Amino acid sequence: MGETADVRALGARVDTRDGKEALRAASMDSGRILVRMPRAIAAPRTARDVLEIVRWANRTGSPVALRGTGHTQAGQSLTGGGVQIDMQGLDRVGPLDEARQTLQVEAGATWREAVGYARRRGWMPMVLTNNLDTTVGGTLSTGGVGQSSHLHGTQANNVDALEVVTGDGRLLRCSATENASLFDATRAGLGQFAVITGARLRVRRVLPHVRTFRLAYDDLETLMRDFAHILSRRRFDYLLARCRHRDHRFLTEDDDWPVAGDWCYPMDVSVEFDAEPDEAGLLDGLHHRRVVGTVDRDVVEHADLTEPMPLPAVRYAAVALSVPVTEAYLPWAAAAACVRDLLETLPPPLLASSSVVLRPLNAEPTPMLMLPRTGPVVGFGLFPYIPSAVLGLVLPVVEDAGRRLVAAGGKRYLTGWVRRGHDEWRAHFGPRWAAILRWKKAFDPNAVLSNGFIRYGPEA
Repeated sequence: MGETADVRALGARVDTRDGKEALRAASMDSGRILVRMPRAIAAPRTARDVLEIVRWANRTGSPVALRGTGHTQAGQSLTGGGVQIDMQGLDRVGPLDEARQTLQVEAGATWREAVGYARRRGWMPMVLTNNLDTTVGGTLSTGGVGQSSHLHGTQANNVDALEVVTGDGRLLRCSATENASLFDATRAGLGQFAVITGARLRVRRVLPHVRTFRLAYDDLETLMRDFAHILSRRRFDYLLARCRHRDHRFLTEDDDWPVAGDWCYPMDVSVEFDAEPDEAGLLDGLHHRRVVGTVDRDVVEHADLTEPMPLPAVRYAAVALSVPVTEAYLPWAAAAACVRDLLETLPPPLLASSSVVLRPLNAEPTPMLMLPRTGPVVGFGLFPYIPSAVLGLVLPVVEDAGRRLVAAGGKRYLTGWVRRGHDEWRAHFGPRWAAILRWKKAFDPNAVLSNGFIRYGPEA
């Protein structure tokens, strides 16, 4: 009765939902692995609404979890028995300040909405993830990487200022010069210290068209050498590579590839243009086996490159799919050997229903986003789409892959399937761990923003 009264008290201030269908829909994220049923869903429309919810949580001791579009795989946006904050009502975009080259966006707006607003004015956010239907606050809370991260780093590197509600119920602005420690804790902070309600994003002038060259490689070492060449020349605006087994090529343009070995490595490199680009100059110095083809797109169409499900997974469309994504950033020198060894040992049925991506990242350090070291690193992503009925067989395999990536010196990217104990979390953050404990005490002392994902203390 007391819990019901608590939720009703909250509902008097902020729109709340507790119908069975709404709670069931909010009990899973896109990984479709964990089920955690919230007690209620709060749907704020303003930062003040978020402030009311967080203060209510502190008074009642109820945990809260933050959800945009739920594009995580390990329950990062879920809460069992607590209140889930549906951030999508904070969806206002603008204004765009051309003099400062920034765009103001509320946290629940999707990147599709931000891109549409900016592009109509001749601008574009610096970095876009491959799924424009994620929210601004969601990807800033994880880091946010995309096809231009080899040039511009992460989305968290490209935010000038944030408006947040701290876990102890304060509505604050933060930046590199104002509440700097809060700014450091919140970017890529997984919603553990504060709720992002608004952001001032850096934007750049954009050209109308994008030409993509699909290049074929036979071995990882050559691909890595060309990664380094591209980073040093800075001539391409976008870059994404994939690993494809000869029996598991998923895009029709791959069908006629003569593959020298079991694996091929297609790389898409793209450049924005308004006049015809110099193709020979752009490709000079690269060591691809051949150019498979070129594609011209509108710049917004190019940005909307949600990773397609592999064809075997599409055949399972009538059944429930789970997506235990495994992502990590690897030291440059170890990347080729680690990826090759991992691909050789993963079960062929898993690879047949997975996309495997590689992309270099050249980012300034962000305190909460752990990378192997300063300087360029290589991102590895295993994106399986598997029938939920076989999830129990697959999870140990992808968890072992995650451990092997870490053993090679890598750092996990925390949107995917991650299951860790206290000691593993402490090892992940390394020297940053002491600061994280201080930030938790300073910004969320009652742990209302803790949903059990990060284990701050030893297990009982």
